[in-house]
Amino acid sequence: MNDHNSSRSYNLIIEAIGKRIIALRKLKGYSQAELAERCGKKPQSLERVENGKINPSIKFLLAIAFGLGISLKELLDVQMA
Repeated sequence: MNDHNSSRSYNLIIEAIGKRIIALRKLKGYSQAELAERCGKKPQSLERVENGKINPSIKFLLAIAFGLGISLKELLDVQMA
């Protein structure tokens, strides 16, 4: 796989994680601000993760999982098209 394809695959995974967070947040009935508060993060940071604009650290992903009351494994169970 060349660098271009690797970069594209990487970006697709980051976007899929963001979409997964949005879906789980809505399923739990949390607004973006509520989840950010539960995670101890700024709403703008959570928004950037949900929109696939940043690569969240494992620490950030753990905070999101804990904020949602789920395991990290469940959070990262993304479906790739």
